[in-house]
Amino acid sequence: MFPIPVMVSRNRRHDLLNLLAEDPSADQIAAFLGPQPDPSLVNNDGHEYFDAEVTLYVADGDSSWQRLAGDLTATDTDVLDHQVDRDGKTLSLGTVTRHGHHWKLWANSRERLAALHERVAAVTPSAREVSRRTNRIGAEPPTDGTTARTMMIDSFLLPGGPYLNEQQAQADLLRTASRSWVDTRIERLGMTPREAAGIDSSAHLELTALLDDMQWLDDRNLEQERPSTMEIGWIRRELDIPPQP
Repeated sequence: MFPIPVMVSRNRRHDLLNLLAEDPSADQIAAFLGPQPDPSLVNNDGHEYFDAEVTLYVADGDSSWQRLAGDLTATDTDVLDHQVDRDGKTLSLGTVTRHGHHWKLWANSRERLAALHERVAAVTPSAREVSRRTNRIGAEPPTDGTTARTMMIDSFLLPGGPYLNEQQAQADLLRTASRSWVDTRIERLGMTPREAAGIDSSAHLELTALLDDMQWLDDRNLEQERPSTMEIGWIRRELDIPPQP
């Protein structure tokens, strides 16, 4: 092949290096550089990501709501949230919103919605289903045997405030995300960033490159007046990894 220069986004650098290390064919390179499908989205449980909702009619609304409130977390007068703790982070598995006798159950996967529906049915078995919808978010997994590009997203929540303003809440989110990240296993590293920082190996080199990519993305966010997503400076100091010259 004699292609013209092609730009590859930084978030695909790792995949490109792995491909080139395998002495790929021209067809494989062309497939990598060609149009890419949207990634498949999954939640923290590995479920396919859906905007999933069911609406119920609950005749004994007040008494059933009080029973359900004893099992879930109230986030508003008419909103209950199914929250669990995962690795020190609060995760929402679904919400129940009350509009008079109509309750809307929402979750980001069909499996979580089914579990939430079962939980609600336990306190109000006479509830009648009014409507249901499930809309896939992201691409469908491939059916031709190719490896899917996947991205994990989920409904992680800030620890309880109270917060004086949005800036304070954002700062707390950055601290929580950064401190969690350094001790979370990263697939690209095969270990946690803290473990990779403590050894002289390819994982350490990959961690250094990963932090450079994260810093580049963070700089672009700042240029576009969007909030930071990670405290890169704190992570570097915590892991004793200075920025590249």
